[in-house]
Parts: sequence; structure tokens; C-alpha cells
Amino acid sequence: MYNKNLSLNEIKLLFKNENDNLDGFIEIIKKDKLKLLGEISFNHQFNEGKFLLKNLTEILNDFLSLQKMEEKKYEVKNTKFKITDLINDAVTEMEGVLKRKKQTIEFKLEGSPEICQDQKILRNILLNLLSNAIKYSDKEKTIRIIAKVDEKKMAIAVSDEGMGIPAGAQKHLFTR
Repeated sequence: MYNKNLSLNEIKLLFKNENDNLDGFIEIIKKDKLKLLGEISFNHQFNEGKFLLKNLTEILNDFLSLQKMEEKKYEVKNTKFKITDLINDAVTEMEGVLKRKKQTIEFKLEGSPEICQDQKILRNILLNLLSNAIKYSDKEKTIRIIAKVDEKKMAIAVSDEGMGIPAGAQKHLFTR
């Protein structure tokens, strides 16, 4: 059965992450405006803002897809795409928070960049992992992403320099 409270908490977290990104974007605009940057910089900032707002809409659509999955009404749509593009887009989406915390991302691909997966589901998983890594790492730390792809499987590892998950909480990671 669909658990409304849990799903609302999940969507609240997703919107909070995007809101943090928008806050970072606004701070950049404030600083850039004070420096009286030219038209090119303004256009870049404006386009980044439009990109972040588009992401909020995508999160809402993804939430509706998650609701369908919970109700067993979601149809997995595997498509071929490059994992490198997905990871680069996710990092770009988190750029505002990364800049504010002066964190960096290191990415390493082992194998072919071409995969066949449900891109929306994988995007949500990756954004969740990145968001947690950013949130629980101190300022000026590095977050590492390793994607391993072979003919039969794909794995993504996100590691950070944060405090880690307490042992007692680890047993509840994949339960609702």
C-alpha cells in the first residue's frame, strides 16, 4: 500500500535539495551583480536558473513515477544512453550546493560509457547518493564517483569524506 507520509518526506527532501541549488544560484547572481559582470555571465546565470527550475518540474514528475512504482503501475523504460552524460548532468544539477560548500567531484569510468537502463530511475538514485554525500561531507572535501560497466552489469559507487552512517542505522538503510 502507498505510504503517503513517507512519500511526502521523500518529495520534501528532493525539493529541499533543488531549493538549496536555487539558493546557491541566487547567491552567485548576487555576487556576480556586485562585480558588474557582462551580458555573457548574465545569460549563463539566467540559463542555469532555468535549468534548476526545469529540474524541480522533473522531480515532481519523477515523484509521480515513484508513486506509480509503489503502486506497481510503473513500467520500466530501458533505453541506451551514456552513463557519463547522466553523471555529468547530475553533477551540474548539484553545482550550486557544491560551490557553496567548496566541494569537488572526481569521476572515474571503468568500461564502456554505453548502458541500457531506465534513465529516470538511475538519475533519481544518483541524485540521492550525491545529495547525501554533499550534505554529510564538510566544506572543501572531495566526493568520488566510480562507474563500472561491463557487458552484463553496471555499478555506481559514490564515496565521500563524511562521518559515515552509524552502525545501528545501517541495518535500516533499505527498509521503509
